[in-house]
Amino acid sequence: MVIAAVCEVLGVARADLDPRRSLRDLGLDSLMAVQLRKQLKTGCGVDITAGRLPGGESLERIVRDLTVAAEPV
Repeated sequence: MVIAAVCEVLGVARADLDPRRSLRDLGLDSLMAVQLRKQLKTGCGVDITAGRLPGGESLERIVRDLTVAAEPV
């Protein structure tokens, strides 16, 4: 679901998305980060700071962290 939201916001196909790159390197700007944050919160129940999204972390790491955070304790 996270990858699908990223693809939608960036306007790219999943096949063209390299999860080892940061969202910034993939073309995410601050306005897109706000839009992506909103989609993740409403669609997945995931709350992530908009500042983290355009940072230097890889998409793969962000997805992994969100997955771990969403797991029941």
